[in-house]
Amino acid sequence: MVLQRNTDITLWGWANADEEIFIKVLWLNDPLEVTADKNGNWSLKIKTTLSKEAQSIHIKSKESDILLENILFGEVWLCSGQSNMQHPVKGLPGQPTFGSQKAMLNSRNPNLRLFSVGRVGPITPLKDLRAYEPWKEASSNNVAGFSAVGYFFESHSKNC
Repeated sequence: MVLQRNTDITLWGWANADEEIFIKVLWLNDPLEVTADKNGNWSLKIKTTLSKEAQSIHIKSKESDILLENILFGEVWLCSGQSNMQHPVKGLPGQPTFGSQKAMLNSRNPNLRLFSVGRVGPITPLKDLRAYEPWKEASSNNVAGFSAVGYFFESHSKNC
């Protein structure tokens, strides 16, 4: 995954009521601890850095043990809105994407990642994602499905 660099982020989750949660993040020296409230909700604000090294987050409680690895700090962009944000790098039948073949062939950027959330139209806010694709690093194997607008914006922004 990618977390916004050099800012405060919120780690959060659910546990049993009043359960202690122990968190170790690679970029901080000291472990963190938080207690779930009476409804089992917990959250904790922590500061990210400018590190370019891959990071990890270990979240442990009596009931669970979660290890998140290969986390980068960088710029996080939310690409949302019109259907053109879903237009893939590979294009669609009758709707090609200019430069897609070259992009798909030459894409090797483990620092560029995509996390896709499916369209769901709930009436009330959701606690969990119902439809999503996990984080993917840009490579010739999978960049075809990336948002073309997001992919080309990032790859061209370095040249500006």
